[in-house]
Amino acid sequence: MEKTRFRRQWRSALIVKVLGSTYPYPVLAKRLESLWAKDGTLQSNSISWGFYVVRFTHQLDYERAAAGGPWMIGDHYLTVRPWRKGFDPKDVEVASTLVWAKFLALPIEYVKKKAAEKISSRMGKPVRVDRATQNGERGKYARVFLEVDLTKPLLSKIVGKKYYIEYEGLHNICTECGKYGHARVTCPSVMREASKETVAPEPTNPATETVDPTYGEWMMAKPRNGKNKRKPSEQKPLSKGTNTSEGAARRSAPPGSVESNESRFQVLGDEEMSANGGSGESQGVSQDTMLETLHQKGIKSAALKQASQGVPAIPSVVQDGHPESRDHPLCRT
Repeated sequence: MEKTRFRRQWRSALIVKVLGSTYPYPVLAKRLESLWAKDGTLQSNSISWGFYVVRFTHQLDYERAAAGGPWMIGDHYLTVRPWRKGFDPKDVEVASTLVWAKFLALPIEYVKKKAAEKISSRMGKPVRVDRATQNGERGKYARVFLEVDLTKPLLSKIVGKKYYIEYEGLHNICTECGKYGHARVTCPSVMREASKETVAPEPTNPATETVDPTYGEWMMAKPRNGKNKRKPSEQKPLSKGTNTSEGAARRSAPPGSVESNESRFQVLGDEEMSANGGSGESQGVSQDTMLETLHQKGIKSAALKQASQGVPAIPSVVQDGHPESRDHPLCRT
């Protein structure tokens, strides 16, 4: 009775594992919640060996997760199985999974539901055919969702034809034996043959030797949502003569500031030229004229400041000995 009470709370639970990848527990828990928590909540617990147990509070969420799919985290399939008592992760082998497979470059008359189901029945148990294949909307390939046995070599192409088969979400297929779960360098058959070789093999002529491999890289589909990012070595080079430090100095300079390689007289000359419509008359501006211009601008700015503080404005013309200018606060010494 006590064991039954302990197990009752796990009846609406699933055991999941990300196929071919590992995720930190907080990241995976958040992804699972966004996928499955529609009508209720769920609680995820990490056990070991990459397995997680997910408990649902609403029965509809549990049924959708158990019967739906395919579920993917990133570009990796999520294997889902109902919880069972006494589950031991280290003794569990992921023997099968549901995947999308493509039959590439098929003749257009075979890109339809019945033909795709017949071909996929040789690979595993077909579940459904995608809508574009059913309606004949795409002629490049046929796409089928089916269950495959991961303990056996995967079918790589249609026998007798060069119609290759591509698997989505399976990124660790051996190109030597066709099995999922290891690369060619760690393939048991390759390592076994390497241990038997005691004499170097005779060289062959690549020009006369024609090899049609049974398995290859074409079996592993590239991510459908991958973005082509430019590598650092492919970045567009700077144009010749570009001074990056000078450009950075200009961008960091405050608005209205004058760069160190230009004098105030040069700025005034530029302003004078623009005021004269770009004519050559401004090119002959003397230094005395520029000093007088700076003096007048300083007087005007000081007058505006004093006016804002309630001080009488400076007369428009200030000369030594003028009766109106001697008593002005700005002219007192």
